[in-house]
Amino acid sequence: LILIVILTVILYSSLVINRVSNNKKKIDDYTGFDVAKEVTSNYESINIVNSNDILFSEYNINRNVIRLNSKNYDGNSYIDIAISSILAGFSLVNTDNKLLFKFNFILKKIRSTSFVTLIMLILSCLISNIGDAKIGILLFVLLLIYQYMRYQIIISANVIIKNNLDEKVYSKIENILNNNINFNKLSFIISLVMVLRLVVIILEI
Repeated sequence: LILIVILTVILYSSLVINRVSNNKKKIDDYTGFDVAKEVTSNYESINIVNSNDILFSEYNINRNVIRLNSKNYDGNSYIDIAISSILAGFSLVNTDNKLLFKFNFILKKIRSTSFVTLIMLILSCLISNIGDAKIGILLFVLLLIYQYMRYQIIISANVIIKNNLDEKVYSKIENILNNNINFNKLSFIISLVMVLRLVVIILEI
């Protein structure tokens, strides 16, 4: 459990550091809306809207709508551009390969950053006996599958972004996109460790 806590702290600390270090870097005359429109320019069925009522920008899977909060929609920081491009990439993965979104009857929305690992950590701290572990492992396995699918979606989205986005713009956010891939990879690994911990509790090793 201590190892899981340490890994999770490292995971989300790296996310915060990445956001802070890139939030002040700007791309002139280019906004989050512009990049989302550019990435999805060949797909008229994908809508991009400015949503003042949401804290985190998201892609609505069933409605095929990219909902950007006001900061990401009008912002031109590297982070705003990266988030908008990631969500645009998600929309094209859903359009071209719906197999990756097979859980869309449960998962209605997907954001650029996942907090599933943090939720799993909180639950892990509450599980200490065999009875709780047997119940928890079912939920954790489902979340682990989600983490794996999300990682595959991130990989596919990154390829799409690279192919559809202006090369100069992509080069400026490439590091952020790669860090996002690594974030999701580590999230999956930490989730796997959490599942293994429950197996150990159940087997009383």
